[in-house]
Amino acid sequence: MVKPATMGGANWPPSSYDPTMHTLYVCATDRISTFKALADPGQPGPNKVYMGGSFGQAQSNDRGIFAALDVTTNKLVWRQSWREICYSGSIVTAGGLLFVGRADGRLTALSSQNGAKLWEFMTDAGVNTTATTFEYQGKQYVVVHAGGGVFANGKRGDGIWMFSLDGKIPSLALGAAPAGRNGAGPPAAAALPVVTRPANPEHGADIYRAACVPCHGAAGGGGQGGGPSLIKGQSHDAILETASAGKNNMPAFRSIYSADELNDVTAYIQTTLQNAK
Repeated sequence: MVKPATMGGANWPPSSYDPTMHTLYVCATDRISTFKALADPGQPGPNKVYMGGSFGQAQSNDRGIFAALDVTTNKLVWRQSWREICYSGSIVTAGGLLFVGRADGRLTALSSQNGAKLWEFMTDAGVNTTATTFEYQGKQYVVVHAGGGVFANGKRGDGIWMFSLDGKIPSLALGAAPAGRNGAGPPAAAALPVVTRPANPEHGADIYRAACVPCHGAAGGGGQGGGPSLIKGQSHDAILETASAGKNNMPAFRSIYSADELNDVTAYIQTTLQNAK
């Protein structure tokens, strides 16, 4: 077992820092990977990836960690465990407010001192970016993009939400913007996506490079980000169903890509990656 997993605990989501309290606020993913060593690991060579084995995914759900760290002592001030991965940047204000998004669509304001939730607002898509705060004509505003994200498993959207103390827009109902797996919303029953046109492997190659390479590798052999090999001759329906509904730590891409787009990726995997071996 390998923990944190191959993509790291705290990787892309930017952390925030309070210089008066000397506290760093970190958003992290609690994920477990596996590693299998090859009986014959071969020899490392120049300009080649060498691991001597392959990474995989543990049979466990991902969780999220949001924590405050005192950088003068390297000790935790407080720590939260989330049911979904923490995949959002945070900002902290001089007034002691800490803003951080959630993959289920919430923007939350916490106390920077103890992590207590002071306010939350449900948007229409995953809040997987960093909020911004600014002052205009004497009023303080907070603005955030609710767009979701492939690896955060947040519902895709394209909304800009701006807040102030005299705002009037009501929050959406909690759970109105669910993701598909890993606790960010109830997983729907697995069903094979219904496609409406012939597959386009060239378009599938573009999607594969954007969403699949970090975990499955450019050639589909797996091992780079914990994803299994895709070149073992899986059937069309098996690949399409997994891409749609997710499996283990793999997110459900049906909320990110259409059935036709997922079918394009499936066609690319079968016609190009599997045939190359």
